[in-house]
Amino acid sequence: MRTPGAANLLFLAGLRKEQDTWDHNVSLEFSYTFPLSGDGPVKAIIPIVSLEDTFTRELTNDGRFVQGAVGAVFRITHWFRFIPSVEGTLKAPSDFQHKDFRVAITGDLAF
Repeated sequence: MRTPGAANLLFLAGLRKEQDTWDHNVSLEFSYTFPLSGDGPVKAIIPIVSLEDTFTRELTNDGRFVQGAVGAVFRITHWFRFIPSVEGTLKAPSDFQHKDFRVAITGDLAF
């Protein structure tokens, strides 16, 4: 019998004061666990979609940063997960020159 999956919606908000200026960050992440049955090496696949919206005061033109990420968690055993993901800047202020784009491959060990 196959175990039903679980959906998660995570909302985070942060506020920081640096040099008399306030920065705030809001992010939203959605994931759903697809448990796999059988004796294969991967026990579950968890696709993750996140959207992060950050405001900053460090530039001459204050503006909104919007970053997004897409990834998946491959649960290999109960103590090891493999997490490939892609993250990048979707929107940034006009004077922000270095847009982010990165591919990450992460291993997560639990003890």
